[in-house]
Amino acid sequence: MATSELVVEEVAENLEEAAAAVRMLDTKALSFLVGGLVVGVGVGFYFGYRYNREKIRSEAFRDSEDEVQRIREYYERTQKPELETIVDERGYDTKEPVQRPLIAPVPVQEPTPVMLPEEVEVQKAEQKKADKDKDAGWSYPVELQRRTPNKPYIIHQDEFNENDTEYSQVTLTYYDEDGVLADTDDSVIHNQVSLIGDGTLSRFGHGSDDYNVLYVRNPHLEMEYEICRVQKSFEAEVEGLDDAPETATD
Repeated sequence: MATSELVVEEVAENLEEAAAAVRMLDTKALSFLVGGLVVGVGVGFYFGYRYNREKIRSEAFRDSEDEVQRIREYYERTQKPELETIVDERGYDTKEPVQRPLIAPVPVQEPTPVMLPEEVEVQKAEQKKADKDKDAGWSYPVELQRRTPNKPYIIHQDEFNENDTEYSQVTLTYYDEDGVLADTDDSVIHNQVSLIGDGTLSRFGHGSDDYNVLYVRNPHLEMEYEICRVQKSFEAEVEGLDDAPETATD
């Protein structure tokens, strides 16, 4: 029992000494101590973080250099084929130069020769003399619809030659240069519309095998006309008038 009391007394004395030591501590000094600990921990953390970051970066850079070095060693070990081998395998021919296609030259159009007026007329006459198919552009159903018993109309060449109507047939001449229609005795016909119809002279070759021949029937007069066109002037050919100026004589 005495021993227990002695232990209790010693503990109490130690507690009193500890309390006295605590009371002796300065509060201001204690705050400085705590602040220093906090600053020390912060500085240590900052430098530790930078150290670890630099360490990680250096390790990553070292790993990338090792990878690049391994790739270089791989390509150095790989044997590249010779240029001649590639040319032979792909069938390239280096002995003869490649012939590139040339650009086609631009065609040069020659100027059209200038023709004299009389040459133009001769050429026009020769073109119109060319034979044609008498049935080209001819349709009997269409033509029969256009015909009336009291007006002139164009007929086919075969109709004129067969003459089933037994109408009187006459040949007229049309001078194209001055637009004159003349009878067999070279007399000018002034009543062209009542005789051969309106617009018929613009359809030479219709129903005929000649571009300069036209056949017209006038049922009212019971007449059929073969109209032949000539590339001439009525005044020059029939009346003997010439447009060329006369040369003065002494």
